[in-house]
Amino acid sequence: MIGRARIEGASAVPWLAAAALALVVAGCGANGETGVTLGPSNTGPAISGVISAPNGAYVRAGGVWDWAEALLVIPRAAALQNVAPAQGTLRVALLQVSVQDAADGSIDSPLLINQADTDGDGNYTIAASQADQLDTICRLMVSVGSGDSMTRAFVTAKSNMNIDAVSEAVVRVILDRLVRAPAVTLCDFNIDALTKISVAVDAATTVASGDTVAAINDNAFALACTSAASARVKNAVDAATGKPAATGCGTAFP
Repeated sequence: MIGRARIEGASAVPWLAAAALALVVAGCGANGETGVTLGPSNTGPAISGVISAPNGAYVRAGGVWDWAEALLVIPRAAALQNVAPAQGTLRVALLQVSVQDAADGSIDSPLLINQADTDGDGNYTIAASQADQLDTICRLMVSVGSGDSMTRAFVTAKSNMNIDAVSEAVVRVILDRLVRAPAVTLCDFNIDALTKISVAVDAATTVASGDTVAAINDNAFALACTSAASARVKNAVDAATGKPAATGCGTAFP
């Protein structure tokens, strides 16, 4: 068996037990705590948050998840507030987006700053010195997934930078505004403005639904642009730039 030693003969058992005991004793102090460091301590600046997805499944695999839903082990998503922290290990990237890259309403070549994996319950922490420079850097973004399941968030704080359909809708609303008249740039949206836009989008997307990440992301963006609360989203965007757009956000999904 690969990765597993095979010990022949009964005489090997006492030797193995003695070696194991010696290892335990060597690694313990007088208080019984191990003195072995299992990994580097992260005490520097970092960005952290939680990734959420319908039914806690970022990528729907079928089979296992269908059985779990049938047995009521996990709830089926009916609204955005009912999504759950994403299970499994996901790679989260911290990126810097340039004004030039975002100008066409699409982010194609962001600069990778750092990346980290979730802990299996949707929590992530990405170490980066830029976390202490949020007021001066335009514009940091965290992202998970790819293709139609990509979900992003513009970074506005060190903690609680949650990545879900609301944060993705905010990104899409901003990118949509960049291709509408009068002209504005990504840097016209500072942290305070992004926070206010996020509040407006959150209010407009409370009933967003979908059985997949792609579906709930699309639905959330549509609600941010067309629901009864979408006027509040437009007002927040207009206030951020000081240049009211002639129309609200559209139906494209950048």
